[in-house]
Amino acid sequence: MKNKATLILGVILLAGGFPPIVNFLMTFGSAETENDWIGFFGSYTGALIGAVVAVIVSRIQAKGAREDFEKQMEIQAQQVKEQMENEINALKLSNRVFIDYTMDVQQLLLSGRDEDENKILLPRDFNNFIRHNPNEYLEDQQVSFIKLQYYGSAECVLDMKIKMKRSSLENYPDEQWDYMYLTGWRKDHNVFIPVSKSNREEARALLMLEIEYTTLLQETLRFTSDLVNKTEKCVLIKNGVEQVIYERELHNEYYIFPGNRSSKN
Repeated sequence: MKNKATLILGVILLAGGFPPIVNFLMTFGSAETENDWIGFFGSYTGALIGAVVAVIVSRIQAKGAREDFEKQMEIQAQQVKEQMENEINALKLSNRVFIDYTMDVQQLLLSGRDEDENKILLPRDFNNFIRHNPNEYLEDQQVSFIKLQYYGSAECVLDMKIKMKRSSLENYPDEQWDYMYLTGWRKDHNVFIPVSKSNREEARALLMLEIEYTTLLQETLRFTSDLVNKTEKCVLIKNGVEQVIYERELHNEYYIFPGNRSSKN
C-alpha cells in the first residue's frame, strides 16, 4: 500500500510540475503562440494518460496471471496429494492381513515340532500347570488347542494383543479373560493357544477370542470370534473409530481328514 501511494503521488507531481517547467523553457525557444503551448500540453497529457492506463492494465494482467498460477498450483498439489493417498491405500490393502483359527486336540508340549517355527501362548492356568509338573507327565496330556491361521501376503504382523474367555471351572466359578501378548508373528510360523484339558473335570469351552494386531504399514485391526452369539467380525481401527471390514454368522462344520476318523469343527 505504501509503494502504491508513493507511485500515485509521483504521477500527480509529474503531471502538475512538468508542464510549467516546459513552458518556462519554451520562452527561450521557438514557441511564439498559446496554440503551441496548448498543443504541447495536449500531447503531453495524452501520452501521460496512456502511460498510466498502460501501467494499470499491466498490473491488473499481472495480478490475474499470478492468481491463475496460484490456483493452478493448488489444483496440481491437490491432485498429487490424492494420487499419493490412493497409492498408499492400495499398498495398505495389498499388505493387509486377516487372522482366523481352527481347533484341534494334541499333546500339550507339541513334541516333535520345530521350536523355531512354533509358539505356544500360555493362559494363566496352563502356565501354572506346566511350571508345577515334569515333562514326562506333560507329554501324556492331551489338550484342546487353538491354532491361529494367517491370511495375507505381508511377511508378518506386530504387537498382537490376545484376549480369550472360557467357560468357568468348579474352582473358578466366574468366567475370566486371559490376556496374552506376542511381539510379532511371521506368516510361516505357527501359533497355538491351549484352551482345555481333555479330562472331564477340567474341561473348558472357548466362549470368545479377540486378537488386535498391527500391520507393517501401521494399520490396526481387531478380529473377534464370539462363540456364544455365533458371530465373527474384523474391524479396522483408525483414530479410535472402528470400520467393519467383514462380519458373519458362525455355523457348525463337520468334516474329517483322509485317513483320520477324528472329526474337525
